[in-house]
Amino acid sequence: MRCSQTWPRKKELSDLDDILRSCLVSITNTNLDDQAWTQASFPVNKGGLGIRRTEELALPAYLASVHSVAGLVTSIIPEFVVENEASSAIREWCRLTGLPPPSTSVQKLWDSPLVNKAWDRIISSTSVRDKARLQAVSLKESGSWLNAFPIPSLGNFLDDNCLRIPVALRLGAALCCSYECICCTEVDVYGHHGLSCNKSSGRYMRHSAINDVIKRALISGNVQSILEPPGLCRDDGKRPDGMSLIPWKRGKALIWDVTCVDSLADSNIVSSIKAAGTPACEAEKRKCGKYKCLEDKFIFIPLGFETFGPWGPSAKEIISTIGHLIYSRSSEARSTEYLRQRISIEIQRGNAACILNTIPSSKGLEEIFYILGDAFPIRTRTCASRSTQENPCELVKPIHAVDLPPTPSVVESYSSNLSTYSTPSAFAEVIEELWSEDSTDQGVNMNSLKCTIQKFAPCFIGNAEQDAQEFMSSLLLGLHEDINKVIEKSDFEFTDIVEIVDVNEKALESWSRFLKVENSEIVNNFVGLLKSSLKCTYCGYFSVTFDPFWDLSLPIPQRTRQLSLFQCLDSFTREESLDGEDKPTCSKCKERRECTKSLSIQRFPEILVFHLKRFSLDLFVEKLNVTVDFPLKKLDMSYYAADGSVPFHYDLYAISNHSGTINSGHYTAYCKHPYSNIWHEFNDLVSIVVGQNLSEGCSTQIAIRCRLHLNGGYQTTSPEIPAGVCEILPRDTNMMS
Repeated sequence: MRCSQTWPRKKELSDLDDILRSCLVSITNTNLDDQAWTQASFPVNKGGLGIRRTEELALPAYLASVHSVAGLVTSIIPEFVVENEASSAIREWCRLTGLPPPSTSVQKLWDSPLVNKAWDRIISSTSVRDKARLQAVSLKESGSWLNAFPIPSLGNFLDDNCLRIPVALRLGAALCCSYECICCTEVDVYGHHGLSCNKSSGRYMRHSAINDVIKRALISGNVQSILEPPGLCRDDGKRPDGMSLIPWKRGKALIWDVTCVDSLADSNIVSSIKAAGTPACEAEKRKCGKYKCLEDKFIFIPLGFETFGPWGPSAKEIISTIGHLIYSRSSEARSTEYLRQRISIEIQRGNAACILNTIPSSKGLEEIFYILGDAFPIRTRTCASRSTQENPCELVKPIHAVDLPPTPSVVESYSSNLSTYSTPSAFAEVIEELWSEDSTDQGVNMNSLKCTIQKFAPCFIGNAEQDAQEFMSSLLLGLHEDINKVIEKSDFEFTDIVEIVDVNEKALESWSRFLKVENSEIVNNFVGLLKSSLKCTYCGYFSVTFDPFWDLSLPIPQRTRQLSLFQCLDSFTREESLDGEDKPTCSKCKERRECTKSLSIQRFPEILVFHLKRFSLDLFVEKLNVTVDFPLKKLDMSYYAADGSVPFHYDLYAISNHSGTINSGHYTAYCKHPYSNIWHEFNDLVSIVVGQNLSEGCSTQIAIRCRLHLNGGYQTTSPEIPAGVCEILPRDTNMMS
C-alpha cells in the first residue's frame, strides 16, 4: 500500500477487508455488525482493536510514502507522472477530510483526520448509551489490555471467554442470548447488567485481583505492604484494602482502597456522557470522604476504576508513582506501562466473571455434601497428579476437605441436570471419578473444575502457585452460589439489633437474616456464627453483633517453638482493648470511646475449618514456623462457645499442608477415609499413613474437623488410628494467608 497506488482499487481492498473481518470473528467468537467492525478498525487509543482496514489505510499510507521518497522518485521518473499520481490522491484525501493536505511523510498525520472523521460519524449517529461507551473506551488506559503480550506465566493471558466478552463489551457487540439473570432481571444480548448486578460474585474477584496486583507492584518497588490491615478501621468499622509497612510520604504509611464502578450503570450514565472517566473520579471523591478520619495518621489514596476502562486521577497518579519505583530498581523503562496493562487485564477478567456469574444454572447436588448415605466400596485411591493441561496438582489437595462419598443415585440424578458450566457440575465430575469403580491410580483431571472456578476467581488463571485456603474458599463460594436457594437477595448489614434485648433471640434473628440472603447445603455444613461483644469503658453500654464465618482464622500468639491449638483459640477469643485510632463509636454516647471487645462462637457449623495465620507484620513480612499441636479426636469447643449456645466436639477429618517459604513451596494433604477411617497421605503419590510416615514434613495449612453429635444424634464410629498417629499428627502448621 505504501509503494503503489492501491487506494483506487476499492473492490480488491474490500475483499481483503472481508477476510480480515471473518478472521476477527473467528478469533474472538464475536458477531460483528457493520458499526462494530468499523469501530474495531480504529486505533486502540480511539476505542478500536487496532486492526486497520486496508480500504481506509491505503490512502494515508500511499500519501506518506509519496512524500517520503519524493526526491528520489523525481530523479528517476518524469516529474509529471509523480505529480499526477500524488495530486489525485491528495484531492481524494481533501474530499474525505475537508482539510488542507499536510506536507509530511508521517503516516499518522495523514491517517488521524480520516479516523477522526469516521469517529465523529459514529458518535453523531449512535444512542446515548453507546455514546457513553465509545467515550469511555477511547481513553488511553481503557485499551491497555490490548497492548499486553499474552504470556500465561505473567498473568497476561486471556482465555476464550475472557477475550470474547471484553471484545464484545468494547465494540458494543452482542455477547450472549437474552436470558433471565439469577436476580430475576431480564438481560439483553449485550449483557451489561452483569457488570452491576449485586448477585454476581465476579466483582469481588475483580476487586481482589486488582489489589493483589497493586500489592505485588509495591513489593517490586521495595515497598512492603499487606492487604486488609488488621486493627485499622474507619468510623463504620470497614478496613482499607491495603497498607504499606514502611512510610510512604512525610513519615506516614500509605493506605489505599479500590473501587470499580460500572461506566454504564443507570447511576453513572449521565456522568459518563458528560465526560469519560467522571464516574471513577466521583467514586474516588466518595472514598476520600469515608476515610477522612484516618488522614491524620496515614496517606490515603483512593483508586477509582471503571468497567469500560477509564481510571480516576488518583489511580493514574499512584500507578505512575509505583511504576517509577519499579523502574528505579529494575531499569525497565516500560514498568509503568506493564503495570497499567496488568490492572487493565484484571478489570477485563473481572468483567467476564461478573457476566458469567449472572447466567443461571440449575440447582441441585446438595446431597453430595451429606456425610450419611449409601456407601461406595471402600477405596484408598484419590487424585494427586498433574492434569494433561499442567494444572498444579496442589489444587487437588483442598478438594479432600469436601471429598465426601456421594451415593450413586446422587451423582446420576444431579450431574445430568446441572448446567455444564456450573461449579457443582464440575465438582461432581471430580467426586464421581474419585469414587469410580473403574478408576486407576493415575490421578484425576482437574481442568474442568479449574476452568470453572477461573470464571469467578480470575486469580487462578494460569499455572502460578496459589494459596490453598484461597482456592478452597473460592470453591465453596462457587458451589454455594450455584445452589443458593435465595433468588432475590435483600441488602442488609450485620449490626446490633437494638429492637431485640435478649442475646439469644438476637442470634436467632441474625442467623435468620443471613439465611434470607445465603441459604444452601454449603452454608448448612460450613458456616457458623461469631458473637462479638463490645463494652464502652466510659458509660458501660454493652452491645452484641453476630457475623457469619466460613472458617476461623487463628493468630499465632507467641514466637515459641511449639504451641497448642487451644492457645491460638485463646488468643482469638481473648478480650482486647480498642483505643486510639481503633476506638469505635459508642451507640449510647454517640462519640468515639475506648471499648473492650471479645469474640465467642454462637453457632457451630457441621464442618469446622481452622486457618492459621502465619504472617508476622512487625517490621517486615515473615513466615512464623511455629509448631501448633492439636488433638485428633473430640476437640472440645465448649470453652469458646457463647452463653446459651450448644457446644460441640469435633474429630479431625483432613489437613492441607504447605512446606516451603511465603513465595514458593509444595502442597500435600492428609485425609481420613470416611468408612475405613484410615489416614492417607496425598503427595505426588498416594500412601496409607502408618507410624512415622505421617510425621515427615507435616506442615498444616488448613485443618478440617467434622462435628460429633453426642446427644443421641449421629456419631462417627471408627477403628483406632494407626499406632503413632495420635502423637505425630500435631506438627508444624505453616500458613500462607
